[in-house]
Amino acid sequence: MKKILLTILLLATLPAFADGLMKIKGQASSYLQPQQVMVTADINNQVATTVTQQTFVNPWQQHVWLQYGFPTDINASVTQFRWKVGGVWRTAQITGAPQDSSGIIDPGGDVDHFFLDYLGDAPFLFAFTDSLPADSTLIVELTYIELLDYRNGQVVYDYPLDLKAFAQRPLESFALDLHLRSERNLVGLSNPSHSAVASSFSDSVATLFFSQENLPANRNFVVNYQVSQTDLGVFLLSHKPQNAEGFFIMLAEPDPNTSQEEIIDKVFTFIIDVSGSMSGQKIEQAKAAALFTVDHLNASDRFNVIKFNSTVTRFRSNPVLATDTEITAARNFITQIQATGGTDLQAALLSGLGQDMSDTTANIIIFITDGIASLDQQAVINANTHNVRIFVFGIGSDVNQALLTQVAANNNGIAEFLGNDEVNSRISAFYSKIRNPLLQNIRIDFTPAVTSEVYPLQLPDIYVGEQLVVLGRYAQPGPAQVTLLGAGAGTPVRYDYSVNFTADSLANRFLPRMWAKYKIDALLVLMAGVPHGSNQWEEWKKEVIRLSLLYGILTPFTSFTDPGPPPTSVEESSQEAAAPPETFVLLQNYPNPFNPETRITYVLNEGLAHVTLKIYDLNGKLVRVLVDGDQPAGMHSAVWDGLDEFGTVMASGVYFYVLEIEGMKQMKRMVLLR
Repeated sequence: MKKILLTILLLATLPAFADGLMKIKGQASSYLQPQQVMVTADINNQVATTVTQQTFVNPWQQHVWLQYGFPTDINASVTQFRWKVGGVWRTAQITGAPQDSSGIIDPGGDVDHFFLDYLGDAPFLFAFTDSLPADSTLIVELTYIELLDYRNGQVVYDYPLDLKAFAQRPLESFALDLHLRSERNLVGLSNPSHSAVASSFSDSVATLFFSQENLPANRNFVVNYQVSQTDLGVFLLSHKPQNAEGFFIMLAEPDPNTSQEEIIDKVFTFIIDVSGSMSGQKIEQAKAAALFTVDHLNASDRFNVIKFNSTVTRFRSNPVLATDTEITAARNFITQIQATGGTDLQAALLSGLGQDMSDTTANIIIFITDGIASLDQQAVINANTHNVRIFVFGIGSDVNQALLTQVAANNNGIAEFLGNDEVNSRISAFYSKIRNPLLQNIRIDFTPAVTSEVYPLQLPDIYVGEQLVVLGRYAQPGPAQVTLLGAGAGTPVRYDYSVNFTADSLANRFLPRMWAKYKIDALLVLMAGVPHGSNQWEEWKKEVIRLSLLYGILTPFTSFTDPGPPPTSVEESSQEAAAPPETFVLLQNYPNPFNPETRITYVLNEGLAHVTLKIYDLNGKLVRVLVDGDQPAGMHSAVWDGLDEFGTVMASGVYFYVLEIEGMKQMKRMVLLR
């Protein structure tokens, strides 16, 4: 299963999978499950940073080579991976090459689909270059960030602890330490999966700790918390690095007590592929999803059902009001569907778009297919004269993902790609989210106009109980006005809000990586709409890789790899990173040693150049990016305050700062003493 992200709203329909797992390379169906798991979760206003540490033991009397896999959610971004063996911690480095999946190939060349299916839509993979000796212990530590699922005032944190069929025995020990901070008032916190209770709880802060030995790894660890709900409002967090543009995230949501009169009437069409390849489980699941949707229409909605193979058949010639009589007739139409014949995707879409619709209704198509047939994208765009949102669900491994992704992207929808057994549950959950549209054709304006690079590129509609999530950059701190414009139930609407862009370089240090992920997601969608390998595709790919390396987040084109043992001395590292002295000069920081901050000065001897100045720890882990931009010739300086990208206070020790200009590097050492 794979999913292409097209909008940021309505993403949390994906199921979580399970904890990390080791596959023994070169051996079929041979795995190591973790013996101990320790998790730290820090939730800051809906953004969770998870650090999971898992302990594995090699029980065999021989060395084994390992492939690690962790089932990260499609919305999460891995930011660090390190491991400890023989008493030494080593940190992976992110590189501009795809993840190494060679370890999932069994002897004989067969792919281990059992392992891949377990890891889900967006697995993290790491191939160890060194073998693990007999009876040895390996500890891995994975860090990832994610924006948590929100619906109707409830936020869900879901740690994947279900090892499914790989759970041969209980975990020797499991512990989870959760810290929660919220600017919106907290009104509740619960742990439905394991019945843990909050260690502390107030309006803005809560903690929860759970620990158990011999814990069965058969269900995820889920924490729900509730926040107070107000009228349609805007909630903004921001972060302003020194000498650089700021980052912000804005969440907009409607009043959950919206009256039925304020909800936009829908014209809803369910289009089902009934070709022969859909027979069996696929068609039965699709029929169940269609039955669910027609059973949950609003009384004022109009709807239709269209089935297609090589021909197209409508339930009604045009959408009809969702009366009891029509719903009963539609149920009969759906239950009698049989899978047979060929596939004509274009005829089906054009039929759906050619129905009677109004520009004042929320016009929605859910399109289900397992086909690989081609179609004329421009013809579909031309036929979409009433701003119809097309949500595409591709089923199975043979579906034409690029084509269907572009159909959705061209028509302000999303594309999801599902396994044969997920169609009913995933589409039913998705429909529940879009059942009550409140605002469409949304535009957001900021006064003064200080924002740039705002994502997603196409703002989705706002639905009751859901959030509109927007991330971007801002040029200067200070107060601003946000104007939210859209079309409501038969009338234009406008909301004005006051927000403040912070000047604080310590607040919300997670935002740069969150923004980079959303920009990368937008670029991946654009790439799906142009020929693979074209000049434009390659340019966007380069930008994805650049963002990945700069912000330290995993993408389809980058991976975490073993950099080898760290340099034995500062001198060795400095020699490897040397640059011609006539190009630029990197001076020793002052003071050194330092606490709490130090100044790094450098001189550029040539014209305008792109400059990066980065801080690394002794293990080679990127700690902080101080400078990333074009600078003219002359003397420049930057201050490091001893914090990492997320505002965490760094421990005493040796750190390296690396100045890179046009591919040339210089590096020096500094000492932080707390």
